Amino acid sequence: MGKVPRDSVTLREAMSEAHGRMSPVQNLKRVVEVAVAVSLMACFAEHDETQTRRTPDGGASETATGGPSLELASSSPSCVVNRELGDLGSLAGARVGIEMMAGGKSLFLGYPLQRDREARPDVLSLELYEGQGVLQNGIKAGSYEIKGDETQYATCGLCVLVLGDLDRQKAAVAQTFMAQSGTVTLTSVEGRLIGSLENVVFLAVAIKETTNESPIQPAGCTSRLSSATFDGDILAAPSPGMGM
Repeated sequence: MGKVPRDSVTLREAMSEAHGRMSPVQNLKRVVEVAVAVSLMACFAEHDETQTRRTPDGGASETATGGPSLELASSSPSCVVNRELGDLGSLAGARVGIEMMAGGKSLFLGYPLQRDREARPDVLSLELYEGQGVLQNGIKAGSYEIKGDETQYATCGLCVLVLGDLDRQKAAVAQTFMAQSGTVTLTSVEGRLIGSLENVVFLAVAIKETTNESPIQPAGCTSRLSSATFDGDILAAPSPGMGM
């Protein structure tokens, strides 16, 4: 896997800037979304397989930024992710990164829903934070319902998101969708991350920069994933950039 381009995302600099405002885990959450997504697209760029880009409901919006950005979401008049994601089957080639911190380990899985490297894909993101939410007592195999703390980015330990219209060059996304219900099953969390997602319903949120709170956007954009399975090696990389 190649390194993440320096001008695409500066993960360590962003974490340093955020240091002191939030806990180590909250600092990590602040920057992990786009860092993981950009790195994943660098990994998947080596594949020639492509899929037809979907037409967003109401049309996609441009992300208005003049340079590299770590914003997780921006306000948009349209919904950039399909309302129905359907049955994704097996997320072949899904990449999993690991970050070791004072508060425990964190795992990150990401998968582009469209593999056309020239398009701006939506990325399914699964983030596991030891010591938070339903993973308060550690990252363990089991079946977990998405509810309560898991529906809020500031408190989730098992966070399921869709990053809408990833702009790889600007390291930004047009909209962030966070799971509000559904089931995540983890059958392996050592060596390989293996599990499944069932009946996951997402709502568009706006993640706040300094607190990671994720209020639901008033536009009411929703998306639903019927099912998906994942099985990926946990890479022994020292950062959620998975290749930096």
